[in-house]
Amino acid sequence: MGFEPEDYMRQDSKRLVPLPVGVSFQTTFEECCYIHYLRLLATAMDSSFQNSVNECLGGVEVMTYRDTVNVRKRRSGSDPQRKRSLILDRTYENGIKGYERMYNKMGAVEDHRFEKRPRPAQNIDINRCLVVCESSKHLRNVLVALRLRYGAFVKFKNGFSMSKEDAKKGFYLRLCIVTVAFSHHRFRNMGDVCRDREVSRLWLQYAESEPPSSVSRGTWIRQIETALGWLRDPALSRKPVKMAMEIQVLLRNSRDVRMRMHEMYVVGVGCWKARESLSLSLSLFLSLQTYNAHTHTHTGTKYSEQRTSFTCFETLRAT
Repeated sequence: MGFEPEDYMRQDSKRLVPLPVGVSFQTTFEECCYIHYLRLLATAMDSSFQNSVNECLGGVEVMTYRDTVNVRKRRSGSDPQRKRSLILDRTYENGIKGYERMYNKMGAVEDHRFEKRPRPAQNIDINRCLVVCESSKHLRNVLVALRLRYGAFVKFKNGFSMSKEDAKKGFYLRLCIVTVAFSHHRFRNMGDVCRDREVSRLWLQYAESEPPSSVSRGTWIRQIETALGWLRDPALSRKPVKMAMEIQVLLRNSRDVRMRMHEMYVVGVGCWKARESLSLSLSLFLSLQTYNAHTHTHTGTKYSEQRTSFTCFETLRAT
């Protein structure tokens, strides 16, 4: 079984998130509303996604491909080998991708500025988590388990296949990035999402969140109200919904070294570069230290981005 991905996909691809009806996305305001549209859906599905990944990777030791294929056929207690998780502890996550980060990528030349509209659909990592493995054998088994659980990967990046020159650009951090198409186990379509009481509570909390400093309160409210109107459109109620979500997989040794060098890395790339290019790996390494305190965060500016900037300025001040 290979790990090659399907054709490159966006969130608005045919099998993923349906587009709002009758929206041209020719204005920046409409694309900003679409950022909220995606983040509101991501908020509704995030808890289920995190639990699904932990359920997929926890509770069974698979040492070969054949063992992986036959794992569902095993009865509890019938395997003489002691069962344990494929991963160390649980997965790590720090909330969904921040509004400002998605907005900045939308306008950045090196990211999404010249892509097809709506440009925020390029973000296929709004929901994400970090998986830490003990060995390369465990890492491969994690990939096999994810492939069996979620089907063909939407996107797959193997950092272990990079040349030394390419690896040097990322400070030799090697990891695998897997993007899967995820559907919530209770939501058959958009109507189910909108009628769910827990989702309504989360969306209300989202609507009451404080905007980032770059957006006025009035604009923030109008954007969210517009996005909620799109989501609740009866024309979408029977549309099935999946989202592309990202899982990063790395070895324990890499995680430990990366945590020790984090502040030096932030200074090395500069404050702005730290906020804009450290994507999931840095924000999740930060979350390793603050996991219990901040896993509830889903709205507004990401805590991880704020902490990254703070660390950078404080370190520079001390030098």
